[in-house]
Amino acid sequence: MPVIDGIEATRQIRQTSVGIDVLIYTSENDGDVAQEALRAGARGYLLKFASDEMIIVAIDGLARRQVSSAKRRRNVQVRNSPDELKGLRILLVEDAWHVGEALKDALQSLGAEVAGPAATVADAERLLSERAPDVALVDVHLRGGELADGLIDRLNGQDVGVIVISSYEVLPALATKVAGLLRKPFTSPQLLATLQPVIAQKG
Repeated sequence: MPVIDGIEATRQIRQTSVGIDVLIYTSENDGDVAQEALRAGARGYLLKFASDEMIIVAIDGLARRQVSSAKRRRNVQVRNSPDELKGLRILLVEDAWHVGEALKDALQSLGAEVAGPAATVADAERLLSERAPDVALVDVHLRGGELADGLIDRLNGQDVGVIVISSYEVLPALATKVAGLLRKPFTSPQLLATLQPVIAQKG
């Protein structure tokens, strides 16, 4: 922007236009900048190389906040049911902030209780110690090159179903330890289809 940056614009929009939500759309992949944007009043922070699905999820998440619960019930027939994952506790382990937040919004819109996103194994284990999840969505490659294979073993030891979400090929040895695999980018229907067998097994 020629006079002010996006964060200052967000701050001014939020101060002068009550009820308008702001989604930051940027190429700046910096956690500190993202946090500053949220403090300024942004409801989301999306990188420009995000998939079309993630962009739609982020915008849809903002739209849902603007819609009354009564209207949401009237629209339920034309979208996924907001109760499809009702009561399901999900641990989300994802180091890419924009992906984790968009995925969290999508899961919560379907009724799931989401802990995370956790960007490191230590963060994930802290959340795991606070409350046991039913299912864990885990990216294998975490912040600073950390691998989540040890975390996956611990989740298996606690009888938590693990679905790996990754942009990379998953090693065959790891594939035998998880209940499902999702290759990024993926869609909401693909996510639901992968979760359903795990949910059924838990039930």
